[in-house]
Amino acid sequence: MKSNYLILAIFQLIFINSSLAFEDEYFNANFANSSFMIRTNPIDNSLFIYKGNSLVLKASNFTIDGYSTLKEIKPSSDGFTIVNKGNSFSGQFEIYISYENNEFIVRKTKSYISYVSDGIFSITKKCQKNTNILLEGASVSDLEPLLFLENDKEFNKYCHIDVDSEYNLSWIEKRFKLKEAPIRKNLFINLYALYPIKRKTKSIIII
Repeated sequence: MKSNYLILAIFQLIFINSSLAFEDEYFNANFANSSFMIRTNPIDNSLFIYKGNSLVLKASNFTIDGYSTLKEIKPSSDGFTIVNKGNSFSGQFEIYISYENNEFIVRKTKSYISYVSDGIFSITKKCQKNTNILLEGASVSDLEPLLFLENDKEFNKYCHIDVDSEYNLSWIEKRFKLKEAPIRKNLFINLYALYPIKRKTKSIIII
């Protein structure tokens, strides 16, 4: 009997937490000498903007089912920023929205994704793109690509890559000599980005 009560309690707890996760979220913002309330829901990706008690706009929060979820909405001096995060990866997508002449405009997007390469390098890809489209009626497809692939012809126009490592060059050289580091093209690209070869200084890694 006690086990039945325990199972019932667990199911109730799961149900309550699931229900809370799907509830509307509310954010307050002050700009253009007015107070706005922004309501959004993680299930239907909808976003509602209220001025006082009046609904002034229904739009998208630009989350992608199975890929990204809403993290927060940050007020700014002229509007607000929608911040979405990666579902199962370290990534973030920021959509900057301004309020001008009684219209909400998606001004730009900033995106980044972070991951570890070859167990040595911490890679962060950052992209920024101006959009200047009306929020009303806009969808994720109007903002894509949020992150460009490195072989995309416009990658260098909108994106750059930061490479870092907690290991110094001597440690990496030792891993090469012991054949403990995989020899791949990307590894040398990342190594060069972290330790660029200068004319007066040459570093030779013996494999």
